[in-house]
Amino acid sequence: MDAASGVIAGRVEHESYTFDVELVDGGLECRCSLEPKGAGSFINDSNLLDLLNRCGIRQGIDLEAVSSFTRNACSGKPQKEVPLARGMRAEPGRDGWVEFIVRPHTGLAEYKEDEDGVIDFHNPHSFTNVQPGAEIALLHPAEEGRQGVLVTGSTVPAPAVKPIRLTIGRGIRLEEDGKKIIATAEGRVVYDGNTVSVESGFVVNGDVDYEIGNIDFAGFVDVRGDVLDGFKISSTKGIKVSGNAGNCQIRSGGNITIGGMSGQGKGAIVCTGNLFARFLNEVVVECGGNVTVESEIRNSRIRSGACIIVPKGVISGGECIALSGIEAGTLGSPIGVRTVLASGGDRSSENANAKINVRKRVLEGVVLCLGDTTEEIQAEMDGPVSVIEDSQERRLQSLPLTPLTVNARRLEAALKK
Repeated sequence: MDAASGVIAGRVEHESYTFDVELVDGGLECRCSLEPKGAGSFINDSNLLDLLNRCGIRQGIDLEAVSSFTRNACSGKPQKEVPLARGMRAEPGRDGWVEFIVRPHTGLAEYKEDEDGVIDFHNPHSFTNVQPGAEIALLHPAEEGRQGVLVTGSTVPAPAVKPIRLTIGRGIRLEEDGKKIIATAEGRVVYDGNTVSVESGFVVNGDVDYEIGNIDFAGFVDVRGDVLDGFKISSTKGIKVSGNAGNCQIRSGGNITIGGMSGQGKGAIVCTGNLFARFLNEVVVECGGNVTVESEIRNSRIRSGACIIVPKGVISGGECIALSGIEAGTLGSPIGVRTVLASGGDRSSENANAKINVRKRVLEGVVLCLGDTTEEIQAEMDGPVSVIEDSQERRLQSLPLTPLTVNARRLEAALKK
């Protein structure tokens, strides 16, 4: 018997009729034809069932269709390809799969509208930050399918299903029940189709622009290019920008290293740790640690909870306020741009150091504020010198250069002996 679609599976020649059986749909359906040679009671349901059995049809026989078939045949009506039996098609199962509760980082933008229907293209929402203990994903095991049955009674296996093939990467763990993936570190969820992990670093291999968008990351951000005007970077563990930044906002709970920044008076840097830069121009800075600049600070407002250091460069224009001292090559501008430098104002702090080190010179018009004393430099002063406060006389005094690690209070006390 051939179960191929459209092939005659059996024929019976009888003195009163010719009976044909055809299997279609790969043997899932049996269609029968009968050509009567007259009318009368030449076939009944039992006869037809016996014919089907002789032709190998044993599954899914439709008894109502059988009765209708024999009744019409006995009335002399030819029956053409009437379905009399139907098997059961195999049903596919489902491969094992991962259901992410937290969207993994795909690099694809997911822009959102605000209440007014406006889309902020600075915010692509390409990933979600997670904290330790967060549920990241659920694992669903493979579900077997159901086998099929042909009208001949032969079984048809269901398509094979694939189990979950997943590698547990760093920053996550699998629950004992084997069904939940839990974060053990803060960062972004990454899934490459094989391995799922929580990554504490985010590398941008180019500029922070509309393709990347604003970055708000629970980890360390490494930008290999520039940060364009209007964009924001926020991180918990530190930021490195190999290029330069414009009028943008950069904030970190750790250290920040940046090539340079031209903030146009609005660009800002906020960091809990130390700040390192080649130059700062028209930037607002709030820094918990040291601010170290290689070449120049111009027309900026800098506040440091430690030291401001431009050892070989210039501080010109703006305002620099430090708790533990300021050191620069040159202070002030030849064209008289107002430059204010203050250090050690919080006398209650153990780290307060009312001291400014000048390696080359201080230009006329620079305002120095040390402790409770403020003076404007009336004539250019050459370095190298350390400028400290004479707290009793309420005036500033210049001494031979000593490192900022040498506290002004100790220097002043030594002078009084």
